[in-house]
Amino acid sequence: MSQNIMGALVLLLWFQQGIEKRKRDLIICEDSSRLFRSISPCMNLVGTAVDNEIRIICINDQVDAANDDWQHRLEDA
Repeated sequence: MSQNIMGALVLLLWFQQGIEKRKRDLIICEDSSRLFRSISPCMNLVGTAVDNEIRIICINDQVDAANDDWQHRLEDA
């Protein structure tokens, strides 16, 4: 497994643990690619946040997890 993949998995775990433990209320980023380069882990992260009532906003992608259309906007980003 490459270091990039391992790094992404570690970051995903860190984010998800923080979200599941409600250590964060809001995550704001410039765009979704700052969270993850590929769509699948990004969707998982935002989905976990939504399930735990944590808001994620990706400014340039116009993604806001508080809106019902966040999944479609994130897929289009």
